Amino acid sequence: MNTSDLPGDLTGSHPFVSYANKLKRAIARRTPLIGIGYKLREGENGYVQEILPGAGGRPGESGIGTQVQLISVAGDTLIVQGFDNSELTGDAIVIAKPYELRQSIASEVIDGITITYVYENAWTRNAYASGTFLEHQIILPRYTAGGLLQYIDCDHTLLTGITRIDVNVAGRAWARKYQ
Repeated sequence: MNTSDLPGDLTGSHPFVSYANKLKRAIARRTPLIGIGYKLREGENGYVQEILPGAGGRPGESGIGTQVQLISVAGDTLIVQGFDNSELTGDAIVIAKPYELRQSIASEVIDGITITYVYENAWTRNAYASGTFLEHQIILPRYTAGGLLQYIDCDHTLLTGITRIDVNVAGRAWARKYQ
């Protein structure tokens, strides 16, 4: 079903009208959309994702990124080296961390409140609002030397001279650390 197949909003004063319009909006938000490197087709049991030729495969192949092993972590970058099954390959290279995980973010406005960050190192920070301590945060899952990552080439990392970025397949994010 395409979102264009949905009927227009219902009108009237019956309580069902409001519910039906909310249901329609929820359906529209959850309708899968065609993306880069794959297409969707509706099957008997729902949607089926089909990888387009040359756009899918295992990590390290075209379309997903290049698999590397983490050597070390810095404020906004990662030092990595090529990895092929069980051995390091090529020279070490620098790739950008995902923007949200960078140490260069000194503050941001969240829900109208300015949150300021003071970094202890490349993976821990303290968050403050109006000078009042809020919480101690760490990146989870942790970046660990020897861990595997995937990167893609990117002309817009916002870091001068760095044209590769971690695609964050591990889903790393800042998380509150309870002490």
